[in-house]
Amino acid sequence: MELFYIHTLTERQLMLVLALLVSVILFVPALTHHLNKPARFLTRFSLLLESKLNRSRRNAATRVYRGIVLLGFMLALTIGVALLCQMAVRGWPPLAYAEIILLAWLIPARPLWNDTRTLSHALKKRDTKQAILAAKPIARRHDRQLDDHTLARLGIEYLAENFADKIVSPVCWYLLLGLPGIMALRMINMLDGLIGHRSKRYIAFGWATAKLDDLLQWLPARLSAFYLCLAAFFVPRSKPLAGLRTALAQAHKTASPNSGWPIATTAGALHVTLGGPREVGEGVVPDAWIGKGTVKASPRDLSRAQWLYVVSVLLLGLSLAVAALLRL
Repeated sequence: MELFYIHTLTERQLMLVLALLVSVILFVPALTHHLNKPARFLTRFSLLLESKLNRSRRNAATRVYRGIVLLGFMLALTIGVALLCQMAVRGWPPLAYAEIILLAWLIPARPLWNDTRTLSHALKKRDTKQAILAAKPIARRHDRQLDDHTLARLGIEYLAENFADKIVSPVCWYLLLGLPGIMALRMINMLDGLIGHRSKRYIAFGWATAKLDDLLQWLPARLSAFYLCLAAFFVPRSKPLAGLRTALAQAHKTASPNSGWPIATTAGALHVTLGGPREVGEGVVPDAWIGKGTVKASPRDLSRAQWLYVVSVLLLGLSLAVAALLRL
């Protein structure tokens, strides 16, 4: 049994390396747009179920229970599909190529970088209106708060937080549980984005989803801080030890028990101040300021954050490749 697990783990490591390569090389915006259609369908389907289950006239306990029902149903559906896919790959090995494409979509290394590219270019040209348009898909703040410095901080936070949530975390859960693990994680991520925030409508209904997402992200968030610190050694004018000290001292300051780790590490490494209170849906998340650097983040700081992200992804892929080769 142990030998079988070692073989499976090595196979998964190699699959992840190939998936990261595919994501970086092939996943241009046009292709990503078409591949995201199933995700958009699942989003609409989840919101339809939420509208039926989450009625305002119901008390908090009932809404918590109904939120658990929605979470359980979507997870059962996702894990069932994942198990069928896994069985198909085992039955016909050439389908492993399709699994690599699926993994590349579930671990969006290049799409996350693409999300900040237009924002970075607009800020460098000092085109605030274009920068706000570029930031809207990734913004967690109300438009009236988006000056140039806030936009730069937003891009930096986006890369840091999503390196943990959408790169390191899927890698971890695929290594542990294969396709069911990574697909269940991404379903929980999606539901958390829809119903997991602390607004009046979702504070009870999305409680179970938010707690489960926090639990699954606990270890990956801390691993992401390690990779970001390591990457800072290779990014000009970055301070890896400052990133580590900031993470240890200030990671607890965010409302989320996990997002503070990559954000604080990035703030310390780039010598900027990130975080701060932000409006989300119907409420305000009272996050503290993190870091001891400048609060006036610049386009150059965002560019350095992009390099920090790229090097972190490369180091993650390299560590997977080395671990697989050592096991062969």
